[in-house]
Amino acid sequence: MGIRLTLLAGTGLACGTNSGRDGIEVPDTPSDGEADLADHGEEEGVADVSPDHGEFVEGSPDDNLHSDAIDAIPPPCGMDPVRITPEGRNVGGGWVVSDGYLSYGTVQYDARWLLNVATGEEEHVCAAAGMSAGETCGRGFVHGGRLVWTESTRPIGETLWETRTYIRDSSLETRRLLWDSAEHEGKRVLPWGFNGTYLLWEKSAPYPPRDPVTEIHLLNVDTLEDRIIASGTYPWSVMTQMDLWGDRFVYLELVDSSRARVMLHQISTGVTTAIGDSPCDHYDPAIWEDRVAWLDSRNEECTGGYWTCENPDVYIRFLGGGGQIVENEGSIQQNVDIFGDWVVWDDERNDVTPNISDAMGPDGRLEVYAHNVATGETRLLSGTIPGTGAGNPQMWDGRALFDVQVDGATPEYAIYMVCLE
Repeated sequence: MGIRLTLLAGTGLACGTNSGRDGIEVPDTPSDGEADLADHGEEEGVADVSPDHGEFVEGSPDDNLHSDAIDAIPPPCGMDPVRITPEGRNVGGGWVVSDGYLSYGTVQYDARWLLNVATGEEEHVCAAAGMSAGETCGRGFVHGGRLVWTESTRPIGETLWETRTYIRDSSLETRRLLWDSAEHEGKRVLPWGFNGTYLLWEKSAPYPPRDPVTEIHLLNVDTLEDRIIASGTYPWSVMTQMDLWGDRFVYLELVDSSRARVMLHQISTGVTTAIGDSPCDHYDPAIWEDRVAWLDSRNEECTGGYWTCENPDVYIRFLGGGGQIVENEGSIQQNVDIFGDWVVWDDERNDVTPNISDAMGPDGRLEVYAHNVATGETRLLSGTIPGTGAGNPQMWDGRALFDVQVDGATPEYAIYMVCLE
């Protein structure tokens, strides 16, 4: 998956060789000859859950749940990218691909849709007045026919947003409230993944201002048990870039003011282990079954945070042992995702003015690449699309999706899809 939110990276170090990592659950690369990290151990707790959680919202929730595409046509899928979001619908950030569905909204955050990427069937799942009116639709995740999403409101005259997280089963026409920030001292929730039973989320204080305490939670949507997996005081403990697959998820932990490392948590055992550690930053972790991919700046001179490491590399670790550098072409890479043998990322190798901050920028040279770890093939996916840059790739079952700023009288963002196999 490809949601990525970097909160901070600290002052710089020269990034050198990897110092290794440890964990029975995640054996190290046999041939690297490097020392293991001490076992990170288990970090978990049980937080209080409001007795009001889990109530059903009666009636039709503002006509949020209905189909927009009864006679849907499956989107064509081939080697050339095809636009899969409608003309005139300006796609906003925070779109997600999960369990074969694309969840996306508008730049005004006034609506959100679910699109089955295989069949083309689309459903309108949230409607709101929009950011300027103090009412928004947030990101959503699907697994096994269950949908989880967030909605936010800001009362007139107030500066703080209130967030609510809902779940809907495929067989139900009503939604169930999982979390209401108004009942929890304004604590807001930002979902990062959903496996059908557990919702992975970040919990922090109202925004603005930024809360100094950030927590990574797992909420069982059936029992409402809420486990704290990691917590720390911003900015020097937890960086909330996360990805979930099945019984495992990965996230970033800030080791000190200069380094972040990828952590792996197994839900069934409660064990957390470090995937890797290096003198500079790891970021953008992604997981699929027994494979973890991330960006690594160990071979770069970093004068500040990761954005100052000019050419971070794409790495992959096989949890049963082994790993490899997927891409070290010598350009900026970012926004990694993995599914099966394929790894995808943004790449600025063809940008005439490389700068990691100019994604979707005016020169339009941010592109999407894919690499097959079994065959060694590397492929440019977005080269045939007219428009200003392509980025934020996410994958599902041989399909790669990414957003593009489409040229036109009124430029808009759209999502395109490519079939890799």
